[in-house]
Amino acid sequence: MAIEYLKRDDSAQLLEIADVPVLVDFSSSNCAPCMMMASEVETFAQNNPSVCVFSVNADFCPQTAAYFRVRIFPMMHLLFNGKVVAVTAGFHDEAAITDFVQDALVNESISI
Repeated sequence: MAIEYLKRDDSAQLLEIADVPVLVDFSSSNCAPCMMMASEVETFAQNNPSVCVFSVNADFCPQTAAYFRVRIFPMMHLLFNGKVVAVTAGFHDEAAITDFVQDALVNESISI
């Protein structure tokens, strides 16, 4: 599954997806680790079609970033049933992103 890019402030769009896990990658245009991590997130999305992946540039969607209390970049939130079930910050390669998602889903007893 390809990454969906949130182009306007709309936290409801992220929260309304209840039937699958939603990984939200928050970034900023002037964040070097965010730019390096973009290809890792893309690879994760391609290898994990059962997870809906969104990329949110906080420069263009500041209200969405504020809603999720994003203070540092890069930051990822994992959502399920309209709730944040896990958060992580800093650069992650594709393997670390996979581990983050799988660990969070196991901890929440969510199977995909």
